[in-house]
Amino acid sequence: MVEVGDTLTYARVFTKEEVLQFGEITGDKGRHHIVEDKQGRLVVHGLLTGSLPTKLGGEFNLLANKISYNFKRQVFTGDKIDCVAILKEVNHVKEGRMDIYGTFECRNQDGVNVLDGDFGGVVFD
Repeated sequence: MVEVGDTLTYARVFTKEEVLQFGEITGDKGRHHIVEDKQGRLVVHGLLTGSLPTKLGGEFNLLANKISYNFKRQVFTGDKIDCVAILKEVNHVKEGRMDIYGTFECRNQDGVNVLDGDFGGVVFD
């Protein structure tokens, strides 16, 4: 059972191999995603970073119908990104179904907000 205020967290570091694979899958092969910078890093695709809150939505057992992203800063391979999702609304529509709404925020290892947004959808019991 999900309730208002429920919070989930997830952290991970994206690798160069994952960024290159994501580029192959999506066709997004912008130079910044395939050529390392002076520190030997690649820029992680925004939507790859955006997969962090979808992982948390899966833990809520959410069938999403809305996700809004506010991309704040670039994420680089090797950055540790912590994502926190918080449920803000839970509406019991009928037996076995809830509509939920929540927010998320992703911060890098320096505590800088790199991505935030909100999500909504349906949870079936």
